[in-house]
Amino acid sequence: MSALLDVCIIGAGAFGAHHASKTARSRQARCVGVFDLDHTRAHALAEKIGAPTFEDLDEAIAAAQAVIIASPALTHANIARRALAQDRHVLVEKPLACSVDAAEDVVAMARRRQKVLQVGHQERFVFQALGLFDHHEKPLAISATREGPFSGRGLDVSAALDLMVHDIDLALRLIGEGAHCTAATMVAGRGDRADALSAKFRSETGIAIALTASRIAAAVKRTLRVDYPSGAVMVDLVSRSLVNQSAAALNSDFAARMPDPLGAADEAFFAACLGKAPILVPGEEALLALTLAVQAETLARSYSEAV
Repeated sequence: MSALLDVCIIGAGAFGAHHASKTARSRQARCVGVFDLDHTRAHALAEKIGAPTFEDLDEAIAAAQAVIIASPALTHANIARRALAQDRHVLVEKPLACSVDAAEDVVAMARRRQKVLQVGHQERFVFQALGLFDHHEKPLAISATREGPFSGRGLDVSAALDLMVHDIDLALRLIGEGAHCTAATMVAGRGDRADALSAKFRSETGIAIALTASRIAAAVKRTLRVDYPSGAVMVDLVSRSLVNQSAAALNSDFAARMPDPLGAADEAFFAACLGKAPILVPGEEALLALTLAVQAETLARSYSEAV
């Protein structure tokens, strides 16, 4: 294996462009190409970072040692399987897949082929910088809100898989145990996609988790509260501020410590592929978050149809 990891970017939209620029500047990797069904868009991005463009997906995969999948969510599982079939490492943006069965298939394939499978839950890196993952107390309850105005992105999946899955992943990482969805309600959007929903979850030991997600809100709001026996921790990811009433030793300068979560996630992926570090956001854990997001979407749709 060369000193630099050869990486191909699959998807030349907003997130693909972010990943491409991070890869082009990395000291661990180099971008060996860009693929997108929109060849004009792929060429424009590739030209910007000085990389070639591929017009065939399998040729793009074959040219690299690892791929970063930043295409529409409905394509994630299929592209990941095609990359793994060629024994390539995979970083796939969230959601890992659009169904639990497809996600399980991708995770099992990566395990069989002993390839890195990392998922784009980069806000884990923010909470690691905050120090919250190192706190010894077990949470009593967790609540989070993730809202923003309509942007036109991510509409191939519901707000549960587009937005809420981030906070489900953070909650599962904080509680360190399994959970299940107990109730959910939704606001329908285009077709049968829920553009806004609220859901309640309960962990194996009874920890209550309440989450709200919306992509049709009036303003951006991203907050998370964790109640511990010693007090509450409240994080605002928009203002990047912290209120800590607990005994946890947290870093109020977490934003300065982690100014570029996506870049940190990419560098962690490159390091894992090169055998320098463990996988920090493994597919198995993303599968757990996806499973709860699908539960919430299913319950919300059932409730909506019942009323």
